[in-house]
This record gives sequence, C-alpha cells and structure tokens, in this order.
Amino acid sequence: HADLYRLDRLGEVTDLGLHEMVEESGVMLVEWGDMAAEILGAHLEVFISRMPDQDDQRKIVLTANGQTWTPRWERVLSAFAPWQVEM
Repeated sequence: HADLYRLDRLGEVTDLGLHEMVEESGVMLVEWGDMAAEILGAHLEVFISRMPDQDDQRKIVLTANGQTWTPRWERVLSAFAPWQVEM
C-alpha cells in the first residue's frame, strides 16, 4: 500500500521503488496514484466514489491500463458481475 497524496514530484515516487514492486508481479494498492501511473506501467485503476444521496452505496469504476490486462479483463468483469448495476 502506498498513499501518494503528499508527494509533489515524480522523483519522490521513483524513490519509493513502487515500480520495482510491480515488476515482481505483486499486488499493490496506490492511493492518489495519478502521478505514479506513468512509471508503474500496466495497471488496473479502481476509482471509488460515493453515490449522491445514498450514503450506503458506492460507485466503483475499473479501468485497465496496458496490454497485459487484455487477457485478464474478462476474468475481472466476471469477478465483479454479482455487484454490477447498470446506471
């Protein structure tokens, strides 16, 4: 897990060595990861937001970035299918 909220420069992200962890095929959760996207390579972006006027519900948007996600995308969609609601 890495929270990049307070980092100002890409060099600070590089110093953390996040790209090395990802290269090892590990799973990493990065909060406020917009700045790190260019050095992390292929990744799955998960955006969670609150639903207006519905405190007990959240909207989750998944975006696959990079070619390595192409063969895995159908499995991701299948895993989330039980919770999918058309909006």
